[in-house]
Amino acid sequence: MSKIYFVRFLVTFFLLSFASPYCSAQAILGTMNKKAIAYFQEADVFLQQRKFPEGISMLEKAIEKDSNFFEAHLRLGSAYRIMLNASKAKYHIYKACLLRPSQKDLAGAYFMVSEYFFKDNNYLVAKEYANKTIKYTIQESLKSQARKVIADSDFSINQLATAPNINIKKMGNPLNT
Repeated sequence: MSKIYFVRFLVTFFLLSFASPYCSAQAILGTMNKKAIAYFQEADVFLQQRKFPEGISMLEKAIEKDSNFFEAHLRLGSAYRIMLNASKAKYHIYKACLLRPSQKDLAGAYFMVSEYFFKDNNYLVAKEYANKTIKYTIQESLKSQARKVIADSDFSINQLATAPNINIKKMGNPLNT
């Protein structure tokens, strides 16, 4: 029994001590491009220091090296969300979700996408991603919020389908000038 633990210890020690950072990063990250990984790791340092513009710049360079670098898109979308740049956040989080369309640990990202598309009046896509949120999350609060997006989307779709055709005419000069 103690031999097994000793062997595990040696293997773990070897991997932690002698394996290069690129080898371990490549095994975890969704790219094999070393420059993209280097930019991603540099961005991670900047983001941990809350230097968002520098981190964003490094993540953009990582994506230039590999446009399908899932983790870079997800991290970049999150950084843009923190910086309150909704259009860029939406683009990169949605791109990450497209690259990994059915991944259990992306329930939060799927929910963000559903919110973005609901705000853009794209109710069918909002419902699609809200349903993915429900499918992949175990958090009841997130499921509840996703159900609300679905109900609100259904309501909006129904209202648009049954709304009377209104002909709006522009009135002349303002009355109270």
